[in-house]
Order: sequence, then structure tokens, then C-alpha cells
Amino acid sequence: VVNLNVQVKEWNGKVIFLRKIVAGAADRSYGIHVAELAGLPAEVVGRAAEILEQLERGRFGRGAGAPALPEPQLTLFEPVANGLLDELDELDPDAVTPLEALALIATWKKRYGGGS
Repeated sequence: VVNLNVQVKEWNGKVIFLRKIVAGAADRSYGIHVAELAGLPAEVVGRAAEILEQLERGRFGRGAGAPALPEPQLTLFEPVANGLLDELDELDPDAVTPLEALALIATWKKRYGGGS
């Protein structure tokens, strides 16, 4: 594994991606600049910049009235608790009749939001 990044130049408050790949880590994150280049609305980019500035200053999560940080991102390798999957895992398909199976499906549909 090799760590690479795109070389960047900052000029007059703008970020210019030089289209050159160099070894090593970037000196900082340029995600907001990429979002701006991708055409996200100015309000979204501006709000993201405000949040990043507050995070960098350590303002979030301190004191009353501070906005809550988002839930941590789920990992790819840890199983997520799911009642339906647990019930399916415990089910022995050879031990239920077709009618019981249909009844279970109807129950799961109601319980886990399968609609009408």
C-alpha cells in the first residue's frame, strides 16, 4: 500500500488542483473545495465550511446548545443489529409448514415496515 495525493496550490484564497500525483499524505482535507468544483450549491458549501471551522476550533460538543455531532459512520465489517436477520438466523426452514412460513412473512412485513 502506498499513500498518494494530488498536488495542490493555494492562490488568492482559491485551491488549484495541479493534476499531479505525488507521494505522501495531503497537508489537509480538500473535500469542501472538491464539492465546490463539483457544483454543489453555494449554501451547502458555505455551511460545510462553517462546520469545518467550528470542528477545527473544537467548538462542537462543548457546552449547552452546541449542535450534536452526527452518528458515527457504520463500519463495513461489524454486523448491524437487525431483528429480522436474527429471526431468520434462528429459523429452521425444514421445521415450518408452508402456511406457517406465509404467516411468518406477513408478521415480518408488519413488524419491519414492509408496507401493506
